[in-house]
Amino acid sequence: MKEHIHDTSIDLEKEIMFSTEGEAGSINPPGNGLKLTELHCTEDIVQTGIARIERKRGKKETTKIVEFYMNKSAMLSYSPDTIVSSQRIYSLYSVLPSKLSQEDKYVMIENDMLGIVATGKTEEEAEQDFAHEFDFIYQRYNQLADDQMTERIKRIKTLMNAIVKEVTEI
Repeated sequence: MKEHIHDTSIDLEKEIMFSTEGEAGSINPPGNGLKLTELHCTEDIVQTGIARIERKRGKKETTKIVEFYMNKSAMLSYSPDTIVSSQRIYSLYSVLPSKLSQEDKYVMIENDMLGIVATGKTEEEAEQDFAHEFDFIYQRYNQLADDQMTERIKRIKTLMNAIVKEVTEI
C-alpha cells in the first residue's frame, strides 16, 4: 500500500512519498529529528503524530522512520541559542529548551519557565513572536525594581539574566 507523508516542518506545500515497511518506513528527501507529520493512506485515513527519523549518509543517502508517535501529548523541541528580535540579538549561554507544537493550523512555542507562549501560522512566525515576547519581558523586567515585581516575576528576571550572555542592539 502506498501512503503519502506531509511533513509540515519541511514545507507545507510539499508531499513526500512514503512506503510502509512493517512499522517503519523510508522517506525521501531526508529530513532531521522529530517532525510533525500527517500520514495519508489511500483509504483517506489521516493519522497525525510525530516521527523520529534516522539518517544514514554514504554512497546512498537514506532516511528511515524509526518511531511514529500517535500520542497527542508528544511535543517537538524549539531550543535556540540565539534569539533575534526586531530590535536586539540575544546570545545565550546555552540553548533555551521550549516546546513546539501544532494545533489546528497554528504553530505554538511555549517556555513554561519564562511564561512565554508564542503563536504563528508558520514555525517562522511563531519564532518571531517568541523573539518579540522574549525581548519585551527581558527589557520590561530589567526596568522594574524588585519591590514592583511579584516573586514569580523576580524568578523569571533572575533566570533571564542568568541565561543571556550578551545583548546586541540592531
